[in-house]
Amino acid sequence: MKRAELRRKARLILCVSDKAGIEEIKHAYWKLAKKYHPDLNGGDQSLTDRFKQISEAYEILTQDKNVHNYNMGKNKDWNPDHRSFMDDKAYWKWWKKMYGDLI
Repeated sequence: MKRAELRRKARLILCVSDKAGIEEIKHAYWKLAKKYHPDLNGGDQSLTDRFKQISEAYEILTQDKNVHNYNMGKNKDWNPDHRSFMDDKAYWKWWKKMYGDLI
């Protein structure tokens, strides 16, 4: 499946427009993730599958936004090709920005 088709399907799953920004995508994801999370729905398999679709759609759209922002020079902290992360302060800065609230 082509990347454009994946992005289109991901936007449909999250119910966001083509021009949705990262904040709108995050909001849509959190709203749907809370609604379909397996821990909140008694382990219903159909809802668990829906939750997985929502999570995959979010990953597709946020990856695209991060790559686009990096390519456009808007996010200099994130570089998908640079993985010398043990001594790379920019990687850890990006990681903390993306996942810091989980710790």
